[in-house]
Amino acid sequence: MSLNKLEVKYFSSQKKLNHFLHQQDQEQMYLILENESIIKKTAELKVILFNFEDIYKYVEDMVNILAVGFLKVNPNVVSIKFNDRAFSIDFSDELKLNEPEDFKIFSAIKDLINFGIRETFLKPYYAVIIYEPYLEKLKDKFIGYVLKIKDQVIETKKDIELMPMPQLVRNEIHKILSAFPNIMTRSVDTNENRRILIRYKETKIKNG
Repeated sequence: MSLNKLEVKYFSSQKKLNHFLHQQDQEQMYLILENESIIKKTAELKVILFNFEDIYKYVEDMVNILAVGFLKVNPNVVSIKFNDRAFSIDFSDELKLNEPEDFKIFSAIKDLINFGIRETFLKPYYAVIIYEPYLEKLKDKFIGYVLKIKDQVIETKKDIELMPMPQLVRNEIHKILSAFPNIMTRSVDTNENRRILIRYKETKIKNG
């Protein structure tokens, strides 16, 4: 799916656009094509409208093209679920892959889908590959990344905010860093901007 397949409307002002969105039965998201208005020297807003189903269809199309095309697998072994801004692309455990070549393709598929969502819709939704052997390979890298951030916070004593991420990933980071008494974590902001703040915490030395 590309932007030219989505609904386009024109509004004379931001107020008229907001009024239109308020009247819709389901949540509508939009992109304003500012460049075109500037070039044509018009005060009208050219707006591309879409909803969550459009994003889901985009992910579904990308999975069929990339996963089925590159891995040569039957579409029946792939299912797509959505939870808290994360699309889990679930490959059946019956799937037999060659390591590590096919795992590299997994990473490429995930990166391409994430890039496509971000560039097309400007929304922080994430594609996550669910395939146990692949996840085991990623686990050590993920823990290493979190611990590296932890070391940086301890060394500088300055807060670090991570990028917005799904609740499943945030929970895992909270769990890993809870083992360190001089580190505290909390989730900040709301909805699609929800992210983790990692903060240095002074620890009191107990007198024996």
